Amino acid sequence: MTASTHALGRAGLVCLSVSGARAPLSVFESLSFARDELATVLPDLRRRSGADQLCLVSTCERVELYAAGSAGPDALLHALAGNRGVPVEVVCAAARTSTGVDAARHLLRVTAGLESFVLGENDIVGQVRAAAAASRSADVHGLELERLVATAVNTSRRVHRSTSFGASGRSV
Repeated sequence: MTASTHALGRAGLVCLSVSGARAPLSVFESLSFARDELATVLPDLRRRSGADQLCLVSTCERVELYAAGSAGPDALLHALAGNRGVPVEVVCAAARTSTGVDAARHLLRVTAGLESFVLGENDIVGQVRAAAAASRSADVHGLELERLVATAVNTSRRVHRSTSFGASGRSV
């Protein structure tokens, strides 16, 4: 176990993921965030969830809320529902949650473009970086999520350099 994996294990990592491919369009749109509102909604999501650290990735394909700390999946579901004014049952039906190593692995796959509509698209790397910057701006970041995002970005670079993904500059 690496130091960062150990730290995530202690802090607890949770991912709440809503995919535009799975959720009804009206639900997905009601749960989505514009990039310029990320830093303003993060403090409310933190207050509602009780999470120590948050990172919110919202793109045309997905809304993903990553939390480190004591907040569990139910806390994230209720926080997102409350912030967006959507019944929690609707969010539960549209979302998938993962914890620990599974949540970390999911972010690595997303950042590398392995979960994208266009396999290997590379816009997501910038969107994940922007999400991390919004977390810093809102002062809801922390060492565990910073390290996880840095690992995801570096892994994405390696995937794109060592595969044919990077050859065509794929984008959605």
